[in-house]
Amino acid sequence: MKIQLNKIKFYKIFRKTFLLGGLVFFSLILFSNLIVFSTSYGNYYNSLNEISHKKVAIILGTSKYIMGGDYNLFYNYRLDAAKRLIDYNKVDYLLLSGYKEGGYDEPSRMKADLIKKGVPEEKIYLDFKGIRTWDSIIRMKEVFNEDDFIIVSQQFHVQRALFIAKYKGIEAKAYVAKSPKLKLSFKTYLREFFARIKLLFDIVLQKEKKYINEKLEIG
Repeated sequence: MKIQLNKIKFYKIFRKTFLLGGLVFFSLILFSNLIVFSTSYGNYYNSLNEISHKKVAIILGTSKYIMGGDYNLFYNYRLDAAKRLIDYNKVDYLLLSGYKEGGYDEPSRMKADLIKKGVPEEKIYLDFKGIRTWDSIIRMKEVFNEDDFIIVSQQFHVQRALFIAKYKGIEAKAYVAKSPKLKLSFKTYLREFFARIKLLFDIVLQKEKKYINEKLEIG
């Protein structure tokens, strides 16, 4: 009888803990998405006509291929958006920010493909330490001494990037690249919810300091 009562007590505690954990997690999702959306609203644009000329645009990196070897449309659409900014003289330079390790090199691959699309090489700069969006945006100010620029990525992504910029006192706008259809990118959108929660921890931990011990110049 005593064992049975202990089991009932355990299950009650477990259920309450599980429900409390779920409530906390849901609250974090809601709060992080609310602050990201409210902070970025009105600062990202789908039309080139709405964008004022800036010196530089930062293109947030992603892999050219997805798991299984298929082409990543997020990648292609970001490069198309970057090329339009150059073609229509909305920016003078592009900074390609992404991850590099061993044979994996997002910035160099983006550069090669942009040159194939007709973007002059002298218009392109690379940042190999844009390991995450957090690092990419902060390095624009701390490393490249730029605090008024255009961010290029898909809408869900630029919202988070704009929040980081605002938090760090950076004047940034964003040009929204086309997004693939939802059925082709559901996992990417799902990851963004978790990335926004992680953003709260980035604010607390402030881990970017190890990536800003250099000074570089664009132009």
